[in-house]
Amino acid sequence: MYKKYLLSSFSSVLLCSVASAVTVDCRPGQLASLIDNPAQVSELTLTGSANAADFRFIELSMPELRTLDLSQCTVAAYSGDAILGVSEFPAATIPQIIFAGAPFTSISLPATEPLSIAAHAFTGSALTSVTIPANVTEIGGSAFAGSKNLKSVTLTKAAAGEYAFSECTALENVNFGSTTSVGTNAFAGCTSLSVLEGTDGISNIGNQAFTNCTALEKFDFGTSLQSVGDNAFAYSGLTEALLEDTKLTTVGNWAFAHCASLAEASLPKTLTTAGEGIFFDCPKLSSLVLSEGMTALPDYALKGDTTLAQINLPSNLTSVGAYAMKDASEVSKLTLPSTLEYIGDYAMEGMTGLAEIDANALSAVPELGCEVWDGVNQDNVVLNVPEAIADIFKTTEQWEEFDIRSIPTSADNPQIDIAGERSLRGRFEGTLLVLDASGTAIANVYLFDAAGRLLATAAPAASRTTIDTASLNTEIFIVRCRLSDGSESTLKMAR
Repeated sequence: MYKKYLLSSFSSVLLCSVASAVTVDCRPGQLASLIDNPAQVSELTLTGSANAADFRFIELSMPELRTLDLSQCTVAAYSGDAILGVSEFPAATIPQIIFAGAPFTSISLPATEPLSIAAHAFTGSALTSVTIPANVTEIGGSAFAGSKNLKSVTLTKAAAGEYAFSECTALENVNFGSTTSVGTNAFAGCTSLSVLEGTDGISNIGNQAFTNCTALEKFDFGTSLQSVGDNAFAYSGLTEALLEDTKLTTVGNWAFAHCASLAEASLPKTLTTAGEGIFFDCPKLSSLVLSEGMTALPDYALKGDTTLAQINLPSNLTSVGAYAMKDASEVSKLTLPSTLEYIGDYAMEGMTGLAEIDANALSAVPELGCEVWDGVNQDNVVLNVPEAIADIFKTTEQWEEFDIRSIPTSADNPQIDIAGERSLRGRFEGTLLVLDASGTAIANVYLFDAAGRLLATAAPAASRTTIDTASLNTEIFIVRCRLSDGSESTLKMAR
């Protein structure tokens, strides 16, 4: 037994002592015949051209290989006996699965021709860092996924494909170079990822791209960004999501959901469509700017954001989705925009800090879903409404439970500018309604009664217009005007 142990130890020392660096000028399919003692090679540089058969030989016959340099090598096509179940591999492509689980820690990829990296090419490899050169045009699905030792990645130009680096749990640093998009699940589960460079040039971030990146606190959202996919940053470590300077038009469902450290967020005016649950369950979110381009606050948008003390609803908002502000218990005052038509099921449930709702901009009572104010002590919440529709609020289910207050209208106080705009003025001369705009023209006029029914419209395109109301059977009018400068103003008037 002792002699056997000595022999084994001696063999190991001998093997280590002869481990070598080898350079081979290869021809496709010939590598096996060009290397003596492949099991002893620790560093291999290939020039010339190689194919899938040569790469398979490396993977099977070089267990001590730690450095593979293919930078001056081209990749030839292969057609022949099946390799890992595949009998044909294209040229200019690192073959699929061929280096999956490979023991080498360093690779220099071919840099002399346009190159693709096929799906699963290096899945589960021992690589510690990788630089994708500028000639690489595609990084296939799961190409480096599950490489547990990978700490650093440089993407010069190519986009990371689906799952390309997912579950690389040691990955700390990524430089995106001139990359403009990040694929679905590209970095999902990279729990050590904390430093990102070059993200300001990214225009599209795919679904789940950075989900569960728990160490990721900062992301520089640049002016090129146009879309963020579903769950893109869900469960990440982001402390802020400042998007106001981007060109963002869509944000997917749950994009920033479950971000336990997210404290500040802002959305750009260009954003028109936000997915449900966009900031769902972000308990530290205390500062939020919503997009003025949004017409709907989606379902579950701010549910569980218990630190958020102020929610400024966009001025063109028409609907608030189900559970949208559930448990936003720090909000004490809410202002409803003039365009609001519907509030969904349980939308304000658990807003226990609510003390005042300003509904003075409304010209009609919004429709409500189920149990909108569940858990809110409505008797202690002041609801300010226009006098013209106060009686409707007082007789409408769920609204009637508030402490409803209104501003009186009289002949001495013939108009109230509900939207707070003073660029528009109105008066009655008998039954003739006269409207004057200061410094701009009136583009459109919409005349409603106190119940919100449309009575008349006009498109004067002038700074002054008149409407004869003699045939209209009401004494209280809501006048909504769109001005030529794009602003809107709403007047409540008594004839």
